[in-house]
Amino acid sequence: MKILLPPLNALRAFESAARHESFSLAAGELSVTHGAVSRQVVLLEEHLGVLLFERGHRQVRLTRAGSALRDEVTASLLRIAAATARVRDPGQSAQRLRVSAPPAFSVRWLIPRLSGFQRERPGIEVSLTSSVAAPDFANGLYDLAIRRLDRAPRQVHARPLFAEHSIPVARTGTAQVQQVISRGRVRSLQARFNDLIGDTRLIRVAGEPRGWAAWAHRWGISLSKARFLEVEQTYLSVQAVMEGLGVALLPYSLIMDDLERGVLQAPLGHCRIDDSRYFLTSAHLPRPGSALFHLVEHLSAQARQVYKRIDCDSRTAT
Repeated sequence: MKILLPPLNALRAFESAARHESFSLAAGELSVTHGAVSRQVVLLEEHLGVLLFERGHRQVRLTRAGSALRDEVTASLLRIAAATARVRDPGQSAQRLRVSAPPAFSVRWLIPRLSGFQRERPGIEVSLTSSVAAPDFANGLYDLAIRRLDRAPRQVHARPLFAEHSIPVARTGTAQVQQVISRGRVRSLQARFNDLIGDTRLIRVAGEPRGWAAWAHRWGISLSKARFLEVEQTYLSVQAVMEGLGVALLPYSLIMDDLERGVLQAPLGHCRIDDSRYFLTSAHLPRPGSALFHLVEHLSAQARQVYKRIDCDSRTAT
């Protein structure tokens, strides 16, 4: 059977550009020019017949099709890297890790940080499954579970990853966002909030207890003028705000990269609601030097960067 594949160099350039959401950073990673990355991405777009990036001034942003392709291509390239490492060193048996994490967290935080781990440890295969259920290692379906919880779970080994909190965010460039930012903090938080939702909706996740009602209570805000767009899952809320459909109250870890790139803004400052913590859980304490130990250490190091960015952003808190 003949396997029909798109141009592989184009796929590699796309994956790097999609992971960084930057042609320049991809060019540096691949040791080619910005123009070479751009041409390869255009070649792939022409091959597929869809746009993978929206081009802006000094900025590119993944389209819906681009986001879907990125996740599959990244996972495939990680598997290829692990397979070639085993061929290169046939005497070394493959080490496999199965990781379970919430779907939105996997896509927005975990997967972008697994690429670095795979480059450092190419002999370790990582497979991902999505779940928000309580960690259960009796069924043997995964080696590591990442969960967002109010407290550390019992009867498993749990290592805190980082504290999570949520802040209101909106797509950069919308009229409401620019109006609120231009007026600064002269007006009250309630007045700025009303400006922000003037012609748009609050995006909320159905059944989410850490939602707008809890945030409004924390900051003494009335939601009487708010209209809502309700979605079923957190990732849909992320996608909705990225498309400019409204204002979302989102976990910081899911949107921190987009805030740094300027795709999203926090027009109300760091008016946050503290609620929970992510934990790395396993059946037992990872054995030093094991594949699980290396992955836990890598993710913990990545989590320390989250703390640094939270501390930096908190200096501008309202």
